[in-house]
This record gives sequence, C-alpha cells and structure tokens, in this order.
Amino acid sequence: DGDDDGGAAAVAGLLPTTHGLPELAPVDKKPDGGAHPEMKTKKMRVNVGIEWLNANYSDFTVLDLSNKPMFTFQQGLQIAEALKSNTHLLELNLKGNRLTNNVAQAFGEALKYNQTLQKLDLSDNKFENAGILAIAEGLAYNRALTHLALIGNKEPGESACSQFIKSFEYNTTLLNINWRLHSRQSFAINKALTRNKEILRRLQAKMDTADIDPNLQRGRMPRSTLQTANLSAAALNASAKLAKQAPASPSKKKKKDDGGGGGGGGDD
Repeated sequence: DGDDDGGAAAVAGLLPTTHGLPELAPVDKKPDGGAHPEMKTKKMRVNVGIEWLNANYSDFTVLDLSNKPMFTFQQGLQIAEALKSNTHLLELNLKGNRLTNNVAQAFGEALKYNQTLQKLDLSDNKFENAGILAIAEGLAYNRALTHLALIGNKEPGESACSQFIKSFEYNTTLLNINWRLHSRQSFAINKALTRNKEILRRLQAKMDTADIDPNLQRGRMPRSTLQTANLSAAALNASAKLAKQAPASPSKKKKKDDGGGGGGGGDD
C-alpha cells in the first residue's frame, strides 16, 4: 500500500519481466497518428477518448474518464483493446464507472501487451475476485505499470492474492497498489512491492540489482544488457525500442512472424 510518485516513470522496457512466459496471440499495431493538433485535455467524451487511443497520438498521454454516468461495459472493453497497441498513454483513470469482471479481465489481457502505461485507476468499480485475478495475471507480462488503484472494488480473494505473488516473480516495476487487503498474503505482496522500489532506487543510482531481481537470479538476461533508468516521458514513449535490448515480451516476439487482432465499437 502507499503512494510514492518518485520514480513513476521509471524502468519501462528495461527489465526482463516477461521472458519465459507462454506466448500471446498477436495483435495488430495501429499506426502512429503523430502529434494531435488540438490542445491536450484530461477530461473528454468517452467516444473521443477511445478514438484518440486508437489513433495513438504521440501527445495524448493522460486520459480521465472517471465517474461517467453513461459509461458502458462495451466502452470499457474497447479501451482495453485499444491499450494493447497504444504506445503513448501514460495515465488512465476509469474510476467509478460500475465496471464488472468482464472489463477487468480485458484489462488483464491488455496489460500483457501494453508496455507504456504507468498509472491505471480502476477504483470504485464492481470487480470481484475473478476480475482482479485476471489483472494480476496480466502483470506478469508487464514492465511499465508502476501505480495501480483497485480500492472500492470487492476485496480480492486468496486465489487472486496468490496470483499477484506469482506475477511478482516476473514483474519488477509495479511500485504501488491502492486497495484494501486483509489477507495474510498481503505481507508477501507488500514485500514484493518494497523489493521493486529498491530495484528502482538502485537502477537510478547505477547500482547492481542481481541479488534482488528474480529475473536475473534465474539467469533470464545477461547483466551487461541492463540499462540505467531514464526518468523521462520520452524514454517511456521509446520503451518499445528500448525493449529490443532486453528479452522481448511475448507479444513483440510473436509479431515478428505474424499479426492479427481487432477492436470494437461504442459511443458516449
């Protein structure tokens, strides 16, 4: 638990959090739309937000669609689908939109592909154990998300907590989870989050992490290929290029050979 913004834009694409996991189905990468001509805005209509996500505008980095009375679960699914190929959004807020497990499961899948998003607020929705478990599964493949908000959903059960612990055997970049958790497994989860913060601190200080990084301890990646974290949005936007210097995520590895995927429709 807790909120530590120092280092939120830290090590996306630099650490081997996905190597050795099962390969994912390929997803077509949508073309980069370049800088959007309009002024950037956080709050907008849902259908416009989905359109901009799909366009992958390079200056569209924050999207706040919280507390939308007419928000539908289909729109939640569309946003999750768009995130799979979006490479510029850094913060997404979907707080208070009555989203249910099917949307949570879609976001769990999106986290397996998206390697740019840093902050994801899914608080005050209607997720239950199965949906939160799916999000935890997605984190095993993710090396970008640093802050996750789940407070206000149903408290995760033991199976979801166990999955978080399993995913932390690969994920070394998530720093904070905002939720209420009374499980005894919370101690192991908090220990993993503390470890991730220490990995970030050492990377920023150009120190070795081999003694605490589970990926390095498994020999997944030669130490010489690690790079020091660069705390800038530009570095995060270039995470796809940087990731080529580390073991590729399952989606990137698969897309070298083939492609496919799709999205949905919806409006505000």
